[in-house]
Amino acid sequence: MSVEVRPIAPDQLGAFIRAFSAAFLETISPDDLRQWQRTWERTGVIDRAIAAYDGDTIVGTSATKPFQLTVPGPASIPVAGVTAVSVLPTYRRRGILTEMTRREFESARHRGEIAAILYASEGVIYGRYGYGPATFAAHYSITTDRVAFVPAVQDGGMLALVDAAEGRRRIPEIANRHSRLRPGSIPRAEANWDDWFEDAGKEHDGMSEAFFVIHQDRNRHDDGFVAYRSTGASLPTGPRNTVTVTRLTALSDEAYVSLWGYVLHLDLVGEVNAGNRPLQEPLRWLMTDPRRLRTTSVGDGLWVRLLDIPACLEGRHYLCVGSLTVEVRDAFCPANTGTYALEVGPNGARCARTNLNADLVLGVAQLGSLYLGGVSFSELAHGTLVEERRSGALLQADRMFMSPIAPWCTTDF
Repeated sequence: MSVEVRPIAPDQLGAFIRAFSAAFLETISPDDLRQWQRTWERTGVIDRAIAAYDGDTIVGTSATKPFQLTVPGPASIPVAGVTAVSVLPTYRRRGILTEMTRREFESARHRGEIAAILYASEGVIYGRYGYGPATFAAHYSITTDRVAFVPAVQDGGMLALVDAAEGRRRIPEIANRHSRLRPGSIPRAEANWDDWFEDAGKEHDGMSEAFFVIHQDRNRHDDGFVAYRSTGASLPTGPRNTVTVTRLTALSDEAYVSLWGYVLHLDLVGEVNAGNRPLQEPLRWLMTDPRRLRTTSVGDGLWVRLLDIPACLEGRHYLCVGSLTVEVRDAFCPANTGTYALEVGPNGARCARTNLNADLVLGVAQLGSLYLGGVSFSELAHGTLVEERRSGALLQADRMFMSPIAPWCTTDF
C-alpha cells in the first residue's frame, strides 16, 4: 500500500505523538501525552501537523509552529518552526521525509512565512533540504573557589530570590523582551511558558527543582533573571554542590554582572555548569582568572532555511550600505535558483532578481547560515562553499551582513 502525506485530525494527535516517540526510541507516559496534547491544542499546532499514513497507520510525522524570528536590526520575520519530525525505522529510505518537507514548505509560503527554522536531531539530514546552521551555543564549566571579578560597573540595582509563582508572573516578560533584541531568538508563547515552569518544578537527574532570582535596576524595573538547579555532594571537607544554570538572561550590563556574580558566589558550591550559552560570553573577561571558565562543548543551535529569498534579505538590517549581486543555487526548491541584486541604503534594503553578473555564488543552505550575521562569507569561502567572482565582494558582504550581537536562541521547540 502506498504512503500518503496529509494533515492529521485532532483525534489522531495521540497516535501522532506515539509514532514520533517510537521513531526516537522513546516511550511516552500518559501524563506527558496529556501535557503535549494540551499545549498543542492551546497553541494551534494541531492544525499545522501532517503525517505520513500507510493506510490508517501513522508512519511519519511533522508539524510547524508560527514564530517571529528576530533578525539583525533588531527586526523580525514570520517563520515556520519545524518540529516533531520523524519517520518510523521500518519506513526509512522511501522519500517520506522529502515529501513531508515539500508539504511544509508549500504550507509555509501559503501562510506568508518566508523562512523555516528547526533544531536538527542529526547534522547530516537537513542540509539537503536547504537548511544551514545559523546559531551556535556552548556549554561552560566554572570552578568557583577563589573566583573574583575584575573591577566592573557599579550596580545600583537589587536581586530577589522568588518562588515559581512569582517567577511565572515576571520572568516571561524579561525573556521575551530579550528575545526581540537578540538575532536568532524567538519569543516564547504563554502555553510554552507554562510548560517551562511546570518542568522547572520537577527534579531531574538528581538535580533539585529550579530556583529563580530576578534583577531589578536602580528604578526597580525587572531587567534580568537566572534560573538554576543544584546537585549535592558530601566530601570530608563539607558539602560541595554543583549548580547548573538553566537560563540566565540580562537586559543590561549591570544585570549580567550581578546575576553571574550571584551564581558564582553561592555558598557551598564548588562548580557551576551552564549550557546553551552564547559563544561570545562576556563572563570570561569579567574573571580575574579566565581559565576557571572552561568550554566543555560547542554545538549548532538553530538551522535556517530561506523560502522567499528577496523577502528575507529585505527583512533584516545591515551594518553598512552597499550593493551585492548574489547567485543562489537551490536544488530542493529550483524556483529559488537565480541571481539576486541586494541594494542596501540608509532607509533599508531592496532585493530582486537580476540578469547582472553575480558577485558571489553560493547554495541556499550557506545563505541560511549567513543570514543571521553570525557566520561570515569569508569563513565559508575558505571552505570553498562561497565563490567570489568580483574582487572585494567577500569583504563587502562580510561588512554588510555581520551582526554586532552574535545570534543566539534560547527557545527550544
